[in-house]
Amino acid sequence: MITFSPDERFKGARLNRIGIDGHTLYLAPSRSQYVEIWKCHCLIPNSWEKVVKIYFKELIFKIYGFDKLNNIIYCLCIGILNDCEYPEILLIKIDGSKFNSYNIVKLDIDSGDEFENNVLLDNISMVSSGGRIFMYDGSIIKGDIPYWEIIITQDGTFRIIDQKIIDKESEERKNFLSTRFPVILDAEERKILRFTNTSSILIYNKDLEDWVEYTVALENDLNPCLIENKGLKESYGSMGHRVKAVESKLQLVSNGNYVVGNVLDKHKYHFYEFQLNEIKKEYSFKILTSFKWTENYFKMFYPTIGDDKIIFISDKIINIVPLRPLYLREAMFWQYQTLHCKISKDNAYVGGISENDVKNIIGCKGIENLV
Repeated sequence: MITFSPDERFKGARLNRIGIDGHTLYLAPSRSQYVEIWKCHCLIPNSWEKVVKIYFKELIFKIYGFDKLNNIIYCLCIGILNDCEYPEILLIKIDGSKFNSYNIVKLDIDSGDEFENNVLLDNISMVSSGGRIFMYDGSIIKGDIPYWEIIITQDGTFRIIDQKIIDKESEERKNFLSTRFPVILDAEERKILRFTNTSSILIYNKDLEDWVEYTVALENDLNPCLIENKGLKESYGSMGHRVKAVESKLQLVSNGNYVVGNVLDKHKYHFYEFQLNEIKKEYSFKILTSFKWTENYFKMFYPTIGDDKIIFISDKIINIVPLRPLYLREAMFWQYQTLHCKISKDNAYVGGISENDVKNIIGCKGIENLV
């Protein structure tokens, strides 16, 4: 595990996770009057760079989504721009590979009623898959799940297209009770997972417009008893059945098309890949890695995942957990970094050396990236 501190310029701000692309982590300090996004190289502790900073007179609401396929960051926000007088619903499209490269579009008038009547801001999340961006209500455990695709029009506006996940009544499922927040398996296919009060799970099939039961496979690395939930705080209303908290040893993290579970058991953190067998309609958890638990590593942290790592982000510490062994050149690169770092009182690495400086020191020419 690699531990380093956020940049000093983030001090006093809550850090919003955005996503991971290869070795690059994107996050956004929470600011009251501007959208600000930063990135860093996960193997270089002091490599923080500001991607964009967009000023507002007032910023009322904002959430982020990350299209890794095109390296585009989306920010859905409500605020008053510097040259405006009234709040507007805006979508900011930011190029993560450049600096200060972005485009702002307003909500199309045709989507105004849908947004005002059906989008509950406190519960909305954004997710990307296949180069497309989606928005959904992740707080509903029973009933229809509000789900929209966000599309930028040729007129320079954006629309939200209703693609609601329907929860049909079924005699076969009458004894199933959903016990968790929905988990996105594939945002583009609207493939969504619901855990139940049994060992079976339910997965939404958009072609059938219904939920399909999957049973646990015999070859499964995770003890099913660790999935059990305790103490749900539930609420019921016209907009569905919601819960305020889930208490379970299993935590699930999705980036829109990849799901990882982590469990604290017997003083170790264990990380699992969630897998499906579509032919047998079975699911399983495959162990990826584990390490000994150390106090406060994951207290008040927010996780985000990439293809080969999971990162736990807090205002004071960032923990990077590789989900596979580092390649030789990655391991050597990191070991060289540690020679140029100090250890803080929080046991975090501080300092480092840029990739270009490493290439100059070792006389490496003609290679764009070392890792």
